[in-house]
Amino acid sequence: MRPGNFSKGGHTCSYRHGFTAADKSLELKISHADVADFMLLQLADDTYLRQSPGLSYRRLELGNHLTSWRMKMTAGWFLIASEVSVIACGLVAGVFLTFSDFVMKSLAATKPASGIESMQIINRKVYKTLFMVLLLGMSALSPLLIGYAYFYVSGSTSSWVIAGGTIYLVGVFLVSLVFNVPMNQRLDAMEYSSSDAASYWKTYVPVWSFWNHIRVCSSAGSAICYLFACVYLAKVTIVTV
Repeated sequence: MRPGNFSKGGHTCSYRHGFTAADKSLELKISHADVADFMLLQLADDTYLRQSPGLSYRRLELGNHLTSWRMKMTAGWFLIASEVSVIACGLVAGVFLTFSDFVMKSLAATKPASGIESMQIINRKVYKTLFMVLLLGMSALSPLLIGYAYFYVSGSTSSWVIAGGTIYLVGVFLVSLVFNVPMNQRLDAMEYSSSDAASYWKTYVPVWSFWNHIRVCSSAGSAICYLFACVYLAKVTIVTV
C-alpha cells in the first residue's frame, strides 16, 4: 500500500484507491484513520492481493480544499443519520409487525362490517401520527443516504447503507404506494355495512396482509443493514483512536 502524505483529520470514508500515476485529480494526502479503514477492508478483499495500491483524497474541482475538520464533521453527521435510520426503520417495522401478527387477524375474526369500519378508522387516523412521520421521513432520507454513500463513502459501510436504503425504498415505500395504500383508499370509499364492502373484505384481508408481511421484512432488513453500517464505523473509530 502506498498512501499519500499523512494529514490531520478523522475517519471520512471518502478517499480514492488503486489510481494510476497519471491521475491529476488527487491531493496525495490522507489521514491515518482512513488508511486504517482501507487496511481493515483488505482483510476480506483480495482485489489488491500482492499489489501496492495508492491512497489519496480527491482534489476538489471548485473552490477551496475540504479541510480536515469539515471532513470529520461530514462523517459525524453521516454516522448520526445512519443511527437515526436504524431507530426509525426499527419502529416502522414494529408497527407493521403488529398488523401482521394480530391486528389483521383480530379484525378478520369480527363481523365484516365491524372489521371494515375499524380498518377505515385506522386508515383515516394514521395520517396524523408519529408513525407516518417516520415512514415518510425514511422515504425521503433513504435516497440521500444512498447518494452520499455511493459517491463519498467506500467499502463495507457504503454497501450496507446502499442496501438498507434500497430495501426500504422498494420493500416499504414502493410496496405501500403501489399495493397497500390503493387498497386502503378503495376500502375507505365503500359503505362499511354494504354487501360490496363485505365481498371486497374477503379479498382485502389476505392480500393486504401479504404485502404488509413484505413491509415488515423490508423495514426490519433495512434497520439491520443500517445497524451493520454503524457497527462498522464504530469499529474503525475504536481502532483509530
